Amino acid sequence: LCHPYDESVHRRGWNARDILELVQGFDGIEIHNGASYHDPGGRDYPYKADMALSAGRRFHLIAVDDFHRNPAEALDRGHVVVNSGRDAASLRREDIIAALAAGNFYAAGRLNTAHPAPPRFTGITVDGNTITVETGQTTDIAFITARHNYWKDGPNWTQMDTSVTSASYTATADDVYVRVQATYTEDGNESYAWSNPIYCTPE
Repeated sequence: LCHPYDESVHRRGWNARDILELVQGFDGIEIHNGASYHDPGGRDYPYKADMALSAGRRFHLIAVDDFHRNPAEALDRGHVVVNSGRDAASLRREDIIAALAAGNFYAAGRLNTAHPAPPRFTGITVDGNTITVETGQTTDIAFITARHNYWKDGPNWTQMDTSVTSASYTATADDVYVRVQATYTEDGNESYAWSNPIYCTPE
């Protein structure tokens, strides 16, 4: 699903009923689009993703450039990073497609190329109920769940660890899902990495 704007942001946007009734069977939803008007902390993209996830939908989160013109300004604003045990030079197209289909990737992006390069997830592991995240540089790591997210009033995250390279969160079934956002700040400008959702089910 591309451009999940809120109708208050764009006249062709989605309202709550659209998301809850029509978002079915999608493999992925954009959490970031380099050509869009959205604020990564705002009402449209993360808001719509969390609304659908909270309603029990399951999908991956995608970031893209949506590149059209002027590569100096518009290229490299959003991408996905495939996780693989193989060296990048030896990856085949089939390996990349399999990783994308399995959700074995994360999304990363920034509003424009004047902002710093996005942070990297160097590890996301699950041990029992504990999710541990590692990043390649000092970031703010937010654990976002069905209990606290961009759709609901109140804090946008259940747990926030600031200025860290690693953080852990112990999930419960009430979380429904956990997705992780890493925010890197340099000279007052931010860039982001977003994990795919990790789903919480009762034992």
